[in-house]
Amino acid sequence: MLWLVLVLLTSCNWSVLFAQRCTPPQGAPNCVCETGQGTIDLRPLYDESTPKFKDVKDSNGQAYTFNPCYGITNNQLCGGDEVSSAVSAVCQKDTNGNYRSCGLIANEQFQIDGSRTYLQYNGGTEGRLSIIDLICDESKKDPELTAKGDGDMPLTYKFDLRSKCACPDGCQYQNGKDVSGPVGITLIMLFFAGFLTYFIVGAVVLKYKYQKKGYDLIPQRLFWFAVPGLVKEGCIFTFGPLVRIIKQKMGKSTEGTEKQDLLSTM
Repeated sequence: MLWLVLVLLTSCNWSVLFAQRCTPPQGAPNCVCETGQGTIDLRPLYDESTPKFKDVKDSNGQAYTFNPCYGITNNQLCGGDEVSSAVSAVCQKDTNGNYRSCGLIANEQFQIDGSRTYLQYNGGTEGRLSIIDLICDESKKDPELTAKGDGDMPLTYKFDLRSKCACPDGCQYQNGKDVSGPVGITLIMLFFAGFLTYFIVGAVVLKYKYQKKGYDLIPQRLFWFAVPGLVKEGCIFTFGPLVRIIKQKMGKSTEGTEKQDLLSTM
């Protein structure tokens, strides 16, 4: 009996045994996971019209189409109803042009196994399933999918998905788009808009309420006129000691060079 248990354990996929399934926030699909470091949201990678990952080939020439979160809604990209009447997340097209489902979107699971995060899709043709390893790469604005095939375990297809969206808080989803990039630009624009509003409203109040003219229309005029001097003093205070140290080092080096030149001429 003991040997049977050992055989079963060694034949199982350990990552599936010990991985924890992540429950998405309310109203979000299973491709969203809230972790201790932030939220991983893959919805910006979904494309309703044309899957972002289409005809990605493995080393054996088999092509795969993958559409996370909501699946391949155009069933013709997965061989039509002849393959599956349900919506697939991953489809395979072999070298003979035959289609097979490698996992259904209805069975999408977001799994966490230590530092490893991955998506798993079950219920494909003849028991096929897919495992998509998520690799965080903050510099990867355009996601990249690598197909590894089922060499390690028959009918279990493995992929690497490298993207900034695989990082906690790497992508922010809004109305079908990733809005993480424009956030910084929006804050800068709001800052300058508020700055401009401050001067315009201040000038209007000073002109019509206090009857000010010329330079006196500038709000807190004395403060703004003093800013350049304050910036200069701050720079001198911060970088002054560093400049003096550099000058001392250069002075000693020059003095040593002069002594060597004097000795060489004697």
